[in-house]
Amino acid sequence: MAPLLCDTIAPLLFFLTFTMTIMKRLILGIIGMLTLGFVPMHAQTFLGHLQQQKQGEGKITVTQSKAITDLVNGSAVASPEKNTTTQNNNTPGTKTVAARQQSTIDKAREAERKADMALGKKASTQTNKNAEAARRAATAAEQKKAEAATEAARREEQLAEMRRQEAAAKAKQEAEALARQQAAEEARGKAETAEAEKRAQWAREAEAYKKKLESERKSQIRYQDDDEMSIPTIDMRKKVMRGSRKVTGYRVQAFAGGNTRADKMKAQQAGNAIKMRFPDQPIYVHFYSPRWICRVGNYRSLGEAEKMLRAVRKMGYKAATIVKGKITVN
Repeated sequence: MAPLLCDTIAPLLFFLTFTMTIMKRLILGIIGMLTLGFVPMHAQTFLGHLQQQKQGEGKITVTQSKAITDLVNGSAVASPEKNTTTQNNNTPGTKTVAARQQSTIDKAREAERKADMALGKKASTQTNKNAEAARRAATAAEQKKAEAATEAARREEQLAEMRRQEAAAKAKQEAEALARQQAAEEARGKAETAEAEKRAQWAREAEAYKKKLESERKSQIRYQDDDEMSIPTIDMRKKVMRGSRKVTGYRVQAFAGGNTRADKMKAQQAGNAIKMRFPDQPIYVHFYSPRWICRVGNYRSLGEAEKMLRAVRKMGYKAATIVKGKITVN
């Protein structure tokens, strides 16, 4: 913007300087014309006054050279160095006119010099003002340019800061998502591991229970004679009591698991083990949503149920408990 402003001001300064020079020359020409016109007029008036003949006064005769006559009449203008007079023209009137002419010329020159000084001072002042205005305009343009550059830099810095914040937020979100994914994978792995351990534990328990049953079966075998002793047999079939009815009583719940096939096997194994230990007690293995359970007996009194509970717990079912509900009696 500053170069454009300087290109606009330069022609304007040139035009003002040219105009002032023309005006100066015009004023000097007018002053010279007025001065040259005033000198002959004044000289003619003064000579005419001297040569007037009045009553009671003498007559004055003025004799002057052709150069002075031409100068007075405006025919020729010569410098004081070129004006020559003869020895016969050394009259008092001639000297007075020449002195006045010289004084008028000197005043004209002094006026011209003062006009030149005034015009030069005015032109210098105007030039200084124009230069100061141009300098101020250039300074303002540079200041605006600097402010615009500062504003652009500030906006660029704000944009960069916003980009950095967005990048940081995105990186944080990605890190959080990755952490959640890793946590989910770890939780899934732990759940799978726990499930595998649980299944393995169930398998070990089932195997141990199987071995226990086998050991109990073998322990019940006694030496027997062909005539007196026989191997006891247990009827594991479900029996329906004829003429039975439902009343409120108690049962011992020996096992309560989940709804899987393994839980069903555990419930059945618990029922078989208790049935082998207490053949006269009824065993109930049923699925009561959402789990498989194994319950023992039909007891009308709480004391009978507690006695059976202690016996079941001694078999290893520490989680056995007494439940109240409908029982079957004859």
